[in-house]
Amino acid sequence: MLKNENIVCLSNYYWGPLKQRYEHIMLELSKHNRVLFIELDADFVRQASRKLLFRWLKRPEEISPGFFVATPPPSFPLKYTFPALNKISQNINAIYYRKLVKKMGFKDCILWVTRPAHFELAGKLGEKLLVYDCVDDHAGFHLFNQPDLVNLQITNLVKMEKELLEKAGLVFTSSQELCQEKKKYNNNVYLVPNACDASHFKKAAAPETTIADRIKAIKKPIIGFIGLLDMSRLDLDLIKRIAFEYRDCSIVLIGPNYLYGEGFSGYNNIHLLGEIRYEEIPNYLKAIDVAIMPYRRNELVKSINPVKLYEYLAAGKPVVCMDYAETNGLEDMIRVAKDDNEFIASIKKCLNENDPGLVKRRIEAVKDNTWENRVETISGLLEAQLKNKK
Repeated sequence: MLKNENIVCLSNYYWGPLKQRYEHIMLELSKHNRVLFIELDADFVRQASRKLLFRWLKRPEEISPGFFVATPPPSFPLKYTFPALNKISQNINAIYYRKLVKKMGFKDCILWVTRPAHFELAGKLGEKLLVYDCVDDHAGFHLFNQPDLVNLQITNLVKMEKELLEKAGLVFTSSQELCQEKKKYNNNVYLVPNACDASHFKKAAAPETTIADRIKAIKKPIIGFIGLLDMSRLDLDLIKRIAFEYRDCSIVLIGPNYLYGEGFSGYNNIHLLGEIRYEEIPNYLKAIDVAIMPYRRNELVKSINPVKLYEYLAAGKPVVCMDYAETNGLEDMIRVAKDDNEFIASIKKCLNENDPGLVKRRIEAVKDNTWENRVETISGLLEAQLKNKK
């Protein structure tokens, strides 16, 4: 196990309500190392909307022993539309990061980056190893009907990622699809699939776990989704069809809302509950009768290895998903739909399910897919790479 290292992680999201891959990995690594987790370097508008505009002036918060969370200064908007703005933003951030790293004693750190735009920071923090953790096929965002301006941003992100891949000493990917693609640009690319905090999500199946009041008040049966509400991944038309076909059920969507004005007006049985604390998820998940992953069928989704697949199963829930590339041998535990009609029909089968033994088998199926096990693999690869650099 990797020990006594300083790790600086530049995240692609904020610390707190929705713990993703990076948060879990860094929490595990912090058990034997010091970790500085730096939140998303969002622009002025986004930082202001979350009341984070001046939080970068505060000291990093120590979440647990050896694990610190810091907020960077706000960056320029349109920095992915105009790469020159990204260069300026990252150079300004580099000044802040260097001061922070020096002040906190994170000398000779491992720099763990999560966004293509971070390529500008390579070598600027005195890191002894640059690690890129890739979870998305950025080119896949093109396949969604977006304005030309957004597609220009994606084109630039793809170019930035190629530069980052060439500079990284080690690359991790969450799916086999991504692993094969990134190996075109870097020889040190390794597959580390997602996992889950099994013991936490298992609480949803425990008799003593209470149901949260907000979801308890919603009419059952409940067909639910917990995660990022993102237009690039979620199939909104499919969700609307589910609401129409199952008018006697409630469709509950929980998580940060990035639907940008797209809504579900006229669908009185669709409930958007917004962000909830990570600690509360089992209390909401317990009330869900069928857990769904209503993703679009595109290249972006094809490349993902969804954390929520493991989380739903760890809670013992029946799961319906589209036939994206990677279900990691869990096909027997879930219902995989080839099209919308099959997705709709599969929900009915799950609602009619009455086999307590299935709950136990689902929980058992993912018991070894833990972040502890994934970080053991990561630690071995980090140690080998650091040894080779000496």
